[in-house]
Amino acid sequence: MTFKITVEDSSGPVQEILLRPGIHMVGRSAACDIRIDTAFMSRRHAKLVVAGDKLEIFDLDSHNGMFVNGLKVRDSEIVPGDIIYLGTRRLLVAKSGDEAVDRDLDSQLVRAPLPVEMAQSLDALQQQGADLALDAADPMVRNLAILYRVSERFGRAESVEELMRDALDLVRELTQATTAALLVADDGGKLEPKVTLSDPAAPRDDGAVVSWPVARKVLAEGHALFSRDIAADASLVSGLWDLDGVGAVMCVPLLAGQRAIGCIYLTRPFADAGFTDREVETVNAVAHLLAGRMVAPTAAGAPAVGSGELGSLLQRAMPSRMVDRLQMLAIRGAPTSTWCDREDGVLLFADLVGFGELVPTAPTALISLVLGRFQYQLFRVTEEHQGTVETTHDSGALAFFPGEARQAVPRAARAALALARVTSAELADGQASLGVRVGLDLGSVVSGLFGDDNRRVYTTVGVAVRTATRVAELAQLGQVLCTGPVRDALGEVPGWQLVALGPHSLRGRPEPVVLFLVSQAPAAAGEGE
Repeated sequence: MTFKITVEDSSGPVQEILLRPGIHMVGRSAACDIRIDTAFMSRRHAKLVVAGDKLEIFDLDSHNGMFVNGLKVRDSEIVPGDIIYLGTRRLLVAKSGDEAVDRDLDSQLVRAPLPVEMAQSLDALQQQGADLALDAADPMVRNLAILYRVSERFGRAESVEELMRDALDLVRELTQATTAALLVADDGGKLEPKVTLSDPAAPRDDGAVVSWPVARKVLAEGHALFSRDIAADASLVSGLWDLDGVGAVMCVPLLAGQRAIGCIYLTRPFADAGFTDREVETVNAVAHLLAGRMVAPTAAGAPAVGSGELGSLLQRAMPSRMVDRLQMLAIRGAPTSTWCDREDGVLLFADLVGFGELVPTAPTALISLVLGRFQYQLFRVTEEHQGTVETTHDSGALAFFPGEARQAVPRAARAALALARVTSAELADGQASLGVRVGLDLGSVVSGLFGDDNRRVYTTVGVAVRTATRVAELAQLGQVLCTGPVRDALGEVPGWQLVALGPHSLRGRPEPVVLFLVSQAPAAAGEGE
């Protein structure tokens, strides 16, 4: 039987997967069959096993566990209609009859993810200068040993042609493939075989048997494809393949940035087992490194990280304006003053009410789910209104909306109201009583990396930061409160309602501060959302 898995986040479906008989690994690792790269997901979180008409799920000692229909389990049989919770994602299970399976190249070919983690492991090996035995019993050790040999040959190769042959020879040895081919695209995008190798012990020795439709598909999409048994699908047999002696197939792109410049194509006979996930991951890593050397050959050593990759990584931890400063510092060098930046704008502090009471007794998976969904809403709403999330701490988060007050205040206020409307159902599927309250203040802040040469931490400081935090503490569930400067700027914009709540004492402020309840008139409530 074929099962269909629909992966959902808080906004709805994000991915659909057809599960055929076999084992399907789930997690954020690039080696997983079902990759879910999100918060609170372990590298290898769980495995789904389809055997006949039966589907089972097994937890792989994940950090946050898994839930089936709301109950935490270590393993469970799954039937259509069940709901699986992994990290911040919900997996809906349904039956998929044969008529729902597309009968094309995708019906037996598995789409593999881009190589990341194995390439990082290779970098570590290169730095350590490890000397690992190729006959090691542990498959992971063996794979890394071959990767290390690839890196050594990269340094010794005198030409690109020698580099390609050495890499393909080691890949064929690693996978024990019957035939192997390295195909490179010419200026017109046509694939040409540059190197072909065959197992000397194989009954035939006429080079690699290549399915050009599959190779062209890999070149166009830039993702690896592999089939454990292509003969299982008649649509792949008919007119596409020279199947004499070919069973399992793997085709991996050579990526130069986001563009595929060729591919590595491997086959095995029917009698052998199909390619494993680990083999696909390792060949992906070899292809990733080989492509970099083919485009811009360099001396031996770990490949440099591109500025785009570095920027993407840094933006997960700090606002883009600070990422730009860091990259400028790394590339050109810069004075110490560029570590910090002063800006005027609106500070928004959002507090997750009820979270503190949830922590002592709730399952860790529910806590992870709540925080993940809260931060998802926070980042989504802030970015929609041209702001940046500065810091997150415990159950609270600080966002900044830069600019002149008349333009920045309405954006921040709309974002605040959107966050205040987030409900328990959205945060925890109704499993806990939760909500959001928000405080706003206007002022000047200093943002940057503070510390010394040994360690720096990104943060935002200023009176407005503390005031917005204190104001949020005085708000009720679902309320947005603001200070007088915010009221003055917002009062000039039509459609806003501001109700004075009288003076309040705020920690750190010597004089009482008049606060205002922020809302929109019904006719304006949908504007700008």
